[in-house]
Amino acid sequence: MTDLSCVEEYALGAPTEVAEPATVVAHLRLLLAAEAASPRPADYIARVQQDGMTAAWRKRMCEWMVHTGKAFELSVETVACAVHYMDVYLSVLSADKIVLQLVSMVAMFVASKFHETRPIVMEEMELLCQNKYPRAEIVAMEKQLLHVLQWKLNPPTPIAFARDLLTFESSPSIHAHLEEATIELLEECSTDYSYLEFPSSVMAAAALEVVCTTQFGCASPLATYAMGALAFPSKLYKECVGRMLTLYAAAPEPELEALPVVASDICKPVRSASPTSIDVHEQSSSPSKSKKRRRSDATDDASPRKKLCVAAA
Repeated sequence: MTDLSCVEEYALGAPTEVAEPATVVAHLRLLLAAEAASPRPADYIARVQQDGMTAAWRKRMCEWMVHTGKAFELSVETVACAVHYMDVYLSVLSADKIVLQLVSMVAMFVASKFHETRPIVMEEMELLCQNKYPRAEIVAMEKQLLHVLQWKLNPPTPIAFARDLLTFESSPSIHAHLEEATIELLEECSTDYSYLEFPSSVMAAAALEVVCTTQFGCASPLATYAMGALAFPSKLYKECVGRMLTLYAAAPEPELEALPVVASDICKPVRSASPTSIDVHEQSSSPSKSKKRRRSDATDDASPRKKLCVAAA
């Protein structure tokens, strides 16, 4: 065992020891190499988007993807990959609201086929789209998305880094607590466009640091190990931790304003932009409320995926 703590004493029950399986370390180094070769797309709204897209549009799409992932019982890693696919597409091609919704839905479709044993099927896609997009358009967008992605379908996401690091935690109870809190924080950050400037590895280490600091009252030995022995990129790490601390302690966000009508939308074919509710005036939920809602879903006897399909039918 290697003691990776950066303080002499820990509070009772805090993570103190870390195992170092060679296979996990090797995988983390592969993730770091992939991250260096293909950095996360950032600043694409200013550089690429010419159809009125804003950070608020992306936030609502990401929130819809997280919610839909739970309804279809997809893993959080699958949803994280889908968000990455959408960001890569938007860093190359401009999209209005109608195209943005189709891209986000197809990103979920592709991610589920690559990462899930029970992927979303075309019939479910048509129900998900509320029959607003013909099957031919879905297939065409899937081909275009794969072309833009260059078939790179297994990106190094923050959740992938975090889960690898968490395998070093030897206490099952602490591991479970850290994983739940860290993934919840990373999901919240994934909806915020400004976090795209941080590498996935930095976000994972920062999330672990924030969870340990706020819930255990100590620095995270996992984050210290990642930034030191594994040589995670240190640039922007402190800034990311500071921003996450602000988010973690923030009060519930105020109600989002309705998105403005974009002039270019008037020239588009008449079609409801409702499948993902991007135009619906919704009130965002605080992390604590989301957590309670997820727990109630988990205790429901009926499958959320089955409910969604039955309701749509």
